[in-house]
Amino acid sequence: MGNLIKVIILGIVEGITEWLPVSSTGHLILVENILHLNVAQNFKTMFEVVIQLGAILAVCVLYFRKLNPFSRSKTKVQKAATWILWVKVLIATIPAAVLGFLFDDAIDKVMGKPLIIAESYDMGEILPQVKKHAAEAETVRHIHPDVWTSPDLEKYTGAIDFRK
Repeated sequence: MGNLIKVIILGIVEGITEWLPVSSTGHLILVENILHLNVAQNFKTMFEVVIQLGAILAVCVLYFRKLNPFSRSKTKVQKAATWILWVKVLIATIPAAVLGFLFDDAIDKVMGKPLIIAESYDMGEILPQVKKHAAEAETVRHIHPDVWTSPDLEKYTGAIDFRK
């Protein structure tokens, strides 16, 4: 399969996953790992940035009126609310920026691996199930046994009895 087709597939994956409540970056890494884009690492990094920049710009265009605190069509209250939103976004970004700056290499080494990403998606399916059943149960002992014996959950809890 040629690089052009692979790039088109990656573009489609980015376009779809950017609008879903899933990690578009994670999906790009997984799909690229399957397709094996045959380019230099510098190009691959630039491609990932550019393709995601396009999605981010699309969101900015789509929500421009809502995110623009200078809009003449907004009331003073709406403008103030928009500024508060931007301040909250800035504050929420600071911890991630600091941790990213300090631990960039370690994060890339561990979190960029396709297996870690796939396992994270798997955990994302299991934990809500446990949370749902835990909320319905009076205590942990009242959680339905099927939840504790699911193969996926056993994989993460170490609950598999290897002596069998």
